Amino acid sequence: MAGPSGAGKSTLLLALAALDERACGTVRWGEDDVLAMSAARRAAFRRERVGLVFQDFLLFEELGAFANAALPGAWLGTAKRTATRRRARELLVRLGLDPDDPRPVERFSGGERQRVAVARALASDPAIVLADEPTASLDRAAADRLVAALVELVAGAGRTLVVVSHDPALAAAADRVVALADGRATDTDATGVDVTRRA
Repeated sequence: MAGPSGAGKSTLLLALAALDERACGTVRWGEDDVLAMSAARRAAFRRERVGLVFQDFLLFEELGAFANAALPGAWLGTAKRTATRRRARELLVRLGLDPDDPRPVERFSGGERQRVAVARALASDPAIVLADEPTASLDRAAADRLVAALVELVAGAGRTLVVVSHDPALAAAADRVVALADGRATDTDATGVDVTRRA
């Protein structure tokens, strides 16, 4: 999703993740209307099916890369927890980070921290990944590396990626871009055809 500041991009992303308590209407993932769920069921839905990448990382600063990336497994059963920890380790390596690095993430660069956040989002093998301005705090080189890695990891796993971003390079890597402005959404698919509708 693209569009000017204040157009509602991040709010829409929070509604898709069932994180905006004020959202109204319907948000359907398959047969599930997440806005109609109880708070506990929404949390379970996110744990089971959604990976989140936040603009401000939202990492536990005192923990290392692996502890942060493996965190989604903490609320799962033993078998799923073990699988999540294994994937977290593999993802950190694929993203160019050492899972055994003893440093807390507060000592990492912005690019390193965002790669830890991506590993955390993907560690539980979610069906969909929602990312809010994942390249906003990165320099161009770090942003390009993150875009390439994120797209490769999500596409390679056959997952869906929904991103809110002002970054043209990230938009260029998308199959479809939805631009929000003035209460309207313009949907541009890979063919270049625009379909405008009410947001």
